[in-house]
Amino acid sequence: MPALPYSITVSDEERACLKSLIKTRTIQAQAVDRARMLLWKSEAKTDKAIADGLGISVNTVRRCIDRYLNSGINLAVFDDERSGRPAEITNDAKRETIFESRIVSNTRRLGRRG
Repeated sequence: MPALPYSITVSDEERACLKSLIKTRTIQAQAVDRARMLLWKSEAKTDKAIADGLGISVNTVRRCIDRYLNSGINLAVFDDERSGRPAEITNDAKRETIFESRIVSNTRRLGRRG
């Protein structure tokens, strides 16, 4: 027996927030997908149509919608902080490493050895 179609209601403020998240290029792709799931569900798309549109499973869509209904938009879109061992590499060190690798890559592309 197929599931009954349903939609969620998002406020105008939440809708504007979700649309801005979709356009942002500096957040994780998962957060963008989750924002799309919530927007599409508010437009009464089926879980299957959302899953097919994003290339994910129906259960992932349902889990996101359930998190929205139970905990709100922030926990539906963004992951909770995880417990465990703290990161050993700081964000500054990561940025520096990425910057250095780009410099090396660019000099190699230009035919220079560095």
